[in-house]
Amino acid sequence: MVGTPPYHPELQPIEICWAVVKNEVARNCDFTIDNLMVQLDRAFLKVTARTCQKIIKKVRLIEDSFWDDDAMLDKKQDNLL
Repeated sequence: MVGTPPYHPELQPIEICWAVVKNEVARNCDFTIDNLMVQLDRAFLKVTARTCQKIIKKVRLIEDSFWDDDAMLDKKQDNLL
């Protein structure tokens, strides 16, 4: 199994899901625990299958960009040798 490099949360779909939840809660925060519980329930409803599909697509585009950059660096290095 291949893992992702450390310090790259943009390659972790769960990090983006969590950001969706945190942003939704923050928009409706009144600093009470009762409201927090209500807002968490509402925020988790925002993380739908469609949201997850979009997040995975975004992560794959970022991965592809990293692979393209890596290939370009390899090509430059080969040209220097």
